[in-house]
This record gives sequence, C-alpha cells and structure tokens, in this order.
Amino acid sequence: MKFSFVNPGPNETRLEGENMMSAACPPLGILYLASTLKTVGIEVSVLDHAAKGISIKEVTDWIIKEDPDVLGLSVLVTSSLTAPRIAEEVKKRNSDIIIVFGNHHATFNAERILKKYPYVDVIVRGEGEQTCFELADRLKENRGINDVLGITFRHNGKVVSNPDRPLMKDIDMLPFPQRDLLDIEYHNTTVGINVAPKKFTTFLSSRGCIFSCRFCSCTSIAKNCWRARSVENIIDELHLLASEGYKQILFVDDNFTLNQMRVIDLCRRIRKEKKR
Repeated sequence: MKFSFVNPGPNETRLEGENMMSAACPPLGILYLASTLKTVGIEVSVLDHAAKGISIKEVTDWIIKEDPDVLGLSVLVTSSLTAPRIAEEVKKRNSDIIIVFGNHHATFNAERILKKYPYVDVIVRGEGEQTCFELADRLKENRGINDVLGITFRHNGKVVSNPDRPLMKDIDMLPFPQRDLLDIEYHNTTVGINVAPKKFTTFLSSRGCIFSCRFCSCTSIAKNCWRARSVENIIDELHLLASEGYKQILFVDDNFTLNQMRVIDLCRRIRKEKKR
C-alpha cells in the first residue's frame, strides 16, 4: 500500500518570473498525515506543488512515476481549481489510483465536489490522521469503507456522508511531522520582507480555538475545541528541529496564546534549554 500526497499550487496564473516559493510554508497537515501512515509501515511520498512552481503536467508525471494506490490532495479555496485539474489528469493516465481530497475547502464542500468531479473518489473531512489510517487499513485489506467516520464517498451511484469523526483528544500521540519527506529548503519572503532568510519551518503547538469568529473556518473544523501539546512534547520536537539544522520557526497555531500561562511556561523552558 502506497500513499502519495500533493499540496496543489494556487488557482491563479503566476506572473512571468514570479517565484511561488516566496511565501511558501511546509504543508504541515500533509506531513502529519504522511508521518502517521509511515508509523504503520505504509509507504508515502509528498510533493509540494505550491512551492515547486511546476506545471500540472509535471505534477501528474510525478504522481504516475510514484504509482501510488491512493493520491491525497490538500484542497483550500486557493487551490480549489488546481486540485481537480490534477485529479482529472491523473485519472486519465491511471484510473486505478484512488483520489482523495482533504483540508478545509474539501471538508465544507464534500458533496458538491463529488457531484461535480467524477474523478474524485473520497473526501476526508476535518482532521485526517485517524481517518486516513483507517481508510488505508480498509483499502489494504480490500474491505469496504462504508462505516469509516469522517468521509464522504459514492455508494451505488449516490453520494454518502458518514458521521463526523470525533476529534483526537491527546495530540501528543501524533508523530512529529517528517519534514525530510519534502526535498525543499523553505525560505519565506512575505510582502517584500525577508522574514525567514535562514532555514525555517512552521510548527504547531496546539490545535483549534474556543471562539466563534464568523470569518474563521476553525470554528467548524475544531468544533470550538482547543487542544494543546504538552511543553515536554513541544521541546522534544524543537530539539529534533535544531538537530536537523533549522534556525527559524514560525508557530502557526489557530490560537497560540489562549492559555497565557502555557505560553509563559513554554518560553521559560525554551530559554532554559538554550542555556544547556
């Protein structure tokens, strides 16, 4: 069993000479999924189309060469047109590959996507680690997926949405994202400012948020629930990143400062570790 994951590039056409890498960040969601599957012996590969700046054909060529059983595409509004184009081209060349969409746009438009795009097979809604693990297990054993929580799929010609999967409570149980699955050293320039000239990566120390801001999809994805990693777990990953040569880290929590004492404890621990 093999999974390949692609982080699709943006829908809009780039200006000539524009560098897609300029504001790119490692796709942590995909890396969490890939790392989770690797812990149970499933082969994985990852391509960040958004950072590579390659063509749809080159993405498709990479997928066909990888020859996965399952292709996962992380779909946001910004890539909502690119992802279906990739899926369609892949199905033309290998109809046996099971194509799965996930992430925020796919979660909120699951039934519409399956009705509009016949070459998309499954939508994984919400947080995907446990769902992908169960989906892989069923597909590997050639068993049905009719009772897998958190997915929308076709059954007997109809689109079916299974109940949501409960959120994982202890996110310390997740493996650290295996960033070396990406053959890219990220640097970040945003609105003309070189915010990360050294080797950098993004980092999640918690998930979710308790508030209900109308402009934010986190309310629906995380169901107004905030879950924090332990300081010890965070420090362990920071040590790993330091050993891998990372110099700059951007925390991308939905609400990093919700528990202010936790932030203070973490900052004190980081300073203490630095002195060792």
